[in-house]
Amino acid sequence: NMKKLLVIILTLSLIMQTLFVGYANESVKNQDFSDINGHWAEKVIKDHHQKGFLTGYPDGTFKPDKKITRGELIRLVNQYFGFKEEGNQNFRDVSGTEWYAQETAKAKYYSYVEELNIRPKESATREEVVNMMSLILDVEEQKAT
Repeated sequence: NMKKLLVIILTLSLIMQTLFVGYANESVKNQDFSDINGHWAEKVIKDHHQKGFLTGYPDGTFKPDKKITRGELIRLVNQYFGFKEEGNQNFRDVSGTEWYAQETAKAKYYSYVEELNIRPKESATREEVVNMMSLILDVEEQKAT
């Protein structure tokens, strides 16, 4: 629904200041991160981790002040929206063996990234978050009509 999408957009935009997201590693679910105590986003990180949206790194850290990469952002978007389908195609700069390959294939399938290259290791910008969200909103509105 529209209200949920607006909350997600606002949340993602706010946390882009110093975004935190570990890569998808099932073995680090439900862990206590060693580096978030006292961080301004500690409560949000814990809450979103418990809901399964955020994961940490294999060394038990979360790296809360590390900037998010585009690959990590795409994983986060897929988690928030529950995107599960993967297309047969991926972006030109994804070989298919990287940790983010399944996530970028979902982004391609749901068409919320318009570029030919995904540039998964580059830092994400707020503008890219807004662009992705607006494309998702367009798709959601078309489904509703």
